[in-house]
Amino acid sequence: MKKFSMALKGNGSIMFTCPNGDLIYGVLENEGILGAGPTSGGVTFIGRTGACSGIQGKIEFMPRPAVKPSKERTYQGIGIGKVSWKIP
Repeated sequence: MKKFSMALKGNGSIMFTCPNGDLIYGVLENEGILGAGPTSGGVTFIGRTGACSGIQGKIEFMPRPAVKPSKERTYQGIGIGKVSWKIP
């Protein structure tokens, strides 16, 4: 059986909830290899509420090991990256 790999790009949105209930919104962009998970990309913070108001920052994803899904037709992954932010 011949193996193949397919490079993919994707984007989406993400929302983080702080312990006090404040929200941080972000735009997600990443690249990866089908079956191996994301290899690069990141999140740019675009909105916020409460004490997080005015936050600026990003998350840079770094290559990480693939994780075998525990259930068929699902995706699981490990997130490794660098987070930088500033709240005025």
